[in-house]
Amino acid sequence: MTISCSFHPKQPAHFQCYDCDTTFCEACITAREVETYGSVDSHYFCPACETEAALIGISNILPPFWKQLGKIFLYPLQVTPLIMTLLLSILGALMPFSWMVQLLVWVMMMKYAYSVLLTTASGNLTAPKLTLELMNSDVAPVFKQVVVFAILGWASSTIFLKVGPLGGVPFIALSALCIPVIIMLLVASNSIIAALNPILFFQVIFRIGYPYLLLYLFLTFLATAPYYLISFFAPHVSPFFLNFLNLFVGQLYLLISYHLMGYVLLQYHSEIGYHVNYEYFLKHSGAKNRIKKISEKEQFNNCLGVLIKSGRYEKAISLLKEKIAVKSPDITLAEKYLQLLKLAGEKERTSNYTPILLGHLVSSKKKVKAMNLLEEIRKKKLPVPSPEVILKVASWYEESGKYQLAMKSYGYCINNAKGNEEVIPEAYFKVARLFHEHGKNSSKAIKILRSIISSFPQSSFAGQANKYLLSIQNMS
Repeated sequence: MTISCSFHPKQPAHFQCYDCDTTFCEACITAREVETYGSVDSHYFCPACETEAALIGISNILPPFWKQLGKIFLYPLQVTPLIMTLLLSILGALMPFSWMVQLLVWVMMMKYAYSVLLTTASGNLTAPKLTLELMNSDVAPVFKQVVVFAILGWASSTIFLKVGPLGGVPFIALSALCIPVIIMLLVASNSIIAALNPILFFQVIFRIGYPYLLLYLFLTFLATAPYYLISFFAPHVSPFFLNFLNLFVGQLYLLISYHLMGYVLLQYHSEIGYHVNYEYFLKHSGAKNRIKKISEKEQFNNCLGVLIKSGRYEKAISLLKEKIAVKSPDITLAEKYLQLLKLAGEKERTSNYTPILLGHLVSSKKKVKAMNLLEEIRKKKLPVPSPEVILKVASWYEESGKYQLAMKSYGYCINNAKGNEEVIPEAYFKVARLFHEHGKNSSKAIKILRSIISSFPQSSFAGQANKYLLSIQNMS
């Protein structure tokens, strides 16, 4: 079962932090370059814990091989392997009786097939290019495979001769079943002894489980399919073309088989004990499927999510405090900061920050949230916000038709704005207007208006109060 990223459920996780039990895709993890003994390596850290995260395994990222069989089957039709297969098949068909040519063709193809296996197992699903370095490299890998097959053949014939068919046939069948894992162990360990160690290869088979049987069945099909294809064409084609077809089809199926084994080695590298370079894998496989790198803000929010999920409120509060310690902070982060203070049970800090948040909500014109928060401040008798902030929220109550709350808020503003000759006359004027227009109490409005005119003669609201007073009197 695929482990998903904690923040992108549709994406497979690449890493896991065992401190907070959070999983991360490539976009969510924090990557850092660390210089060690002159070389620079990438290390991956949990964005919340800042501890190094563990790679879950390529098998969690890579689609299983049985879902990729179509692509695996088409692998040798890439330009390089297709051209190489054609040229070697033509060469072999032109000189079918020259053992040196046939040996050369076989060695060249086996070297390339082994390179295909290694390239695929490292995470590069594109066929390796045909280079002089590749062709001039030593034939040790091919020789080791020959030695392995020779040992298995010798053991099979020995058991068959000494025990007879009753023991020989099962041994041959068991050897055939183990050949794929033996080749993969040979690649992983580069040791004939390790590859032929029954303790090792039986362990690997059991670790992989039933998918290994699926691999074996598909490889068996690949081994037998060329013979059926050749037998179909044999009566209808010339000897040259038959030789060419025999070589060409056999080599195509050989490349498919080695690519498939490389893919399984990549998929089950942890079970087999084969090291895969994560950065190389990312660079050369499935780049089209990788999600877009998340923004710094998204990563910060993910980090907060991890801390909150694991109950580390104090660290989350410290991170947020740095972000909101500006004149105009991100309002979402400011709200989250207050929520975290409440979650952490920080009563005093919650009480002190609530009026500050109200000021940010007013600046951001978050009317509904500001009105709700002011009501909470009044009811819980929290520290008083600035009179200007209260006045603004009271006006929003009035705009939304909540006249009683508006009246209470204007009164709350007046009671807490002592000496503020800018705010008090404005609040009184708006209270008078509410009494006249919505409270059906014009006499009370008139008293307040006269008080504004006499108490705050220098205020601009003294003139407005005088005009409004005359309009009320004229209506009367």
